[in-house]
Amino acid sequence: SEMSRALAVRGRAIPVTSANARLSAHLEDGRAVHGESSIRQSGGRVKRLVISPANARAHPMAVRAISEADMIVMGPGSLYTSVISNLLVPGVAEAIDESSAVKIYVCNIATERGETDGYTVAEHVEALRRHAGGRIADYALANSAPVALDARFDSDEAVAHDGARPGGAKIILRDLVDELHPTRHDSDKLAEAAMAILDMDAPAHEVLAPPDAAAVNGASRNGTAAGAVAENIESRERNAK
Repeated sequence: SEMSRALAVRGRAIPVTSANARLSAHLEDGRAVHGESSIRQSGGRVKRLVISPANARAHPMAVRAISEADMIVMGPGSLYTSVISNLLVPGVAEAIDESSAVKIYVCNIATERGETDGYTVAEHVEALRRHAGGRIADYALANSAPVALDARFDSDEAVAHDGARPGGAKIILRDLVDELHPTRHDSDKLAEAAMAILDMDAPAHEVLAPPDAAAVNGASRNGTAAGAVAENIESRERNAK
């Protein structure tokens, strides 16, 4: 994953659940759509994302990776179908909430057609909070140097910070963009920014050794991570065809 490359970590991906889960979305226009691909092609704004079965449970190894981490990184990745989808599995958001780790949400560089059209940084964070509840992230790490995107890129616009302050997370703005691929994060910049946040927060969390990092869409330094339920769903949808 992008965060795995950024932090130069190796490990194994652990599914957040072993259940045969499926994503559905309730849209602001009243429609309900089912399946990851349908959500992206719906053309509407997501009001609420849900998974079925509702009694799916978090994989014990994923919960353990979260509980043992010094830093929990959510993203970067598709807001609804890659990041929030993990947090909907009962037990995952609770494990993050109970953890004493530094919790960072990495906001995407650009909006994503079919999921976050027109979203600001604050709207990304609010969607995360609305679905996961509570103080799911201590920090929201976002790009401070948005660039204009032309028709070559499958995105409407760069994600900008309009000054709004979402509840529960402190927004950290840094130059994170990859100059050659302006819809992506520069791995070195992202790694430096994430580690700087950990160092800044270290006294409160008593991090005295190199950190273990549990990533929502990636791997951790101790070789364990919570994998993306969206990837499991997408794979099962492909196999069903």
